[in-house]
Amino acid sequence: MGLVDIKTFRNLEDDVISVNRCCACGACIAYCENQVFNVIEMENYIPKFKTDKSVENCKECGYCYYICPQTEPLLDKLKETHLVKDELGNIIDIFAARTTNIKIKEVGQDGGIVSTLLTYLFDTNNIDAAIVSEYDDNFKPIPKIIYSKEDLVKSAGTRYSISSNILPLKDLTQIAEDIIFQKKRIYDTDQLRIAFIGTPCQCRAISKMKLLNIKPAHVISIVVGLFCFENFDYDKLMDTLRSKTQRNPS
Repeated sequence: MGLVDIKTFRNLEDDVISVNRCCACGACIAYCENQVFNVIEMENYIPKFKTDKSVENCKECGYCYYICPQTEPLLDKLKETHLVKDELGNIIDIFAARTTNIKIKEVGQDGGIVSTLLTYLFDTNNIDAAIVSEYDDNFKPIPKIIYSKEDLVKSAGTRYSISSNILPLKDLTQIAEDIIFQKKRIYDTDQLRIAFIGTPCQCRAISKMKLLNIKPAHVISIVVGLFCFENFDYDKLMDTLRSKTQRNPS
């Protein structure tokens, strides 16, 4: 990446954020925080400089721009690396499936396959944690790190608004400490094995990070992409539901 090619967070603001193309995946912030640059943060699903001083403190490394799933750089390289020949990607096989796990079947949106895959990965000790999405008490989607299959129930089903699933990766040390507390095991932070569950745009950001071999994507050992047709603004969705049902969603 030559100096003439570098685009910074300012360019990301101009090309993506200010024109409403940002999908609030959290990749730019997760990378920046792992480098301890302490420059940008997420506020109401919008990445922004933390303070006016942060603008001056930006290292202008350009990685935030290049790993963004909405920017063009690296897309051709990704297709070449993953042998992508069309919009569906490199297909090995296609299956229609449904879980045989009774508990998952009761809470799953459709086939319950993602929850079943994660159950298998935990049971076979192939992962230490998984990044999923849950609803909070206000029916708002939030990213969540889980450490066992018992925590899967709350993450089952579909989310209809944005969940910034890459954002939890901004603090790998905290994740490692949580694993020590949860599982009573000590891990080297760089040896964590985390399954990532996300939408196509979020998975694209993870793939870009892996292509550049940068933190924090190095701890993602499994990526499961979800189909995504669209999502809805949380506040507007809640207003519509209240109007249609005359009830407060919960």
